[in-house]
Amino acid sequence: MKKIFSLMAILLVAMFVTACGGSEPEARTAPSADVNALCKAYLQGDEASLKKFGSTPEEYEQQFLSEFSSSFTSSSGLTLTPEQLSTVNTALRNLLARSTFEVADVSEEGDNATVKVTVSTLTMFNENDIIAKLPANVATLDETARMDAIVTALVEILNEWQYTGTTDFDVACKYDSQAKAWLPVELEQFGVTIAKKIFGIE
Repeated sequence: MKKIFSLMAILLVAMFVTACGGSEPEARTAPSADVNALCKAYLQGDEASLKKFGSTPEEYEQQFLSEFSSSFTSSSGLTLTPEQLSTVNTALRNLLARSTFEVADVSEEGDNATVKVTVSTLTMFNENDIIAKLPANVATLDETARMDAIVTALVEILNEWQYTGTTDFDVACKYDSQAKAWLPVELEQFGVTIAKKIFGIE
């Protein structure tokens, strides 16, 4: 599961690398406001935040599902139907939407700034947690029914998963005149870092 979440972070953040460029604001906002909007877009698919970065909820959902399906299949070794992948994807999106975060300005000088991001964290589950939720007769089920049982168990875990704490990290930002927003200097690494912090991946 750790590998899946790491791959998702790397793949998903690519949409922000290419999509940034909203409408011209009246004035620069604080670095923390732009990074907060990025977090809301990334974690919650927030419509206003996605618009700021040149995207829409529909585009975001399609991108998330596409990248999730690819990374989940290659990392888990499971062959799921599109419907099963969509079910797991929805549960994961709902889990991320339940996360909390705060962004605070640390410093700002010219086009450079630093913000501190605080995010809620999860304690990673393992395969045994999924096995415990499978029906006793799972070994006797046909392939389709067995995959349905695995998906049901995984979705149940994702729906029950609770955030247990918080952690924070500093993010170096630079004002991007083309995107008209403060963006992390290492945008791809920002996506990887926030996912790793939430899921407790080292």
